[in-house]
Amino acid sequence: MLFSISTISAPKIDNTEFCTNEDLVGHWTLNGGERQINYPEIEFFNDSTVELYSQADTLYRYTYCLQNDSLYLNDINGRQYVNKINKVDDETIMFEGIADVKGIQIYHK
Repeated sequence: MLFSISTISAPKIDNTEFCTNEDLVGHWTLNGGERQINYPEIEFFNDSTVELYSQADTLYRYTYCLQNDSLYLNDINGRQYVNKINKVDDETIMFEGIADVKGIQIYHK
């Protein structure tokens, strides 16, 4: 009988950031947002705050931070939403839901 032992090296971890606050800063409009009441528009600011607009004339304001591929939204009552970012570039951002809205949300600058 012949046995062979080999080692498998761990994959190299890429420490580059998925995106930064600067990538998010600006006004974003939901693709097809005219059909959605909550958050058809969002605006990220340099001070780590974000405003989510509603067609019902309500403005939702959160602080935000990024961790890996997720956006963390925190309201004034301590409630936190964690939303996965699937894609981000200069013109498009895709979330797996945003705040309390479920499903894919694609925004354009």
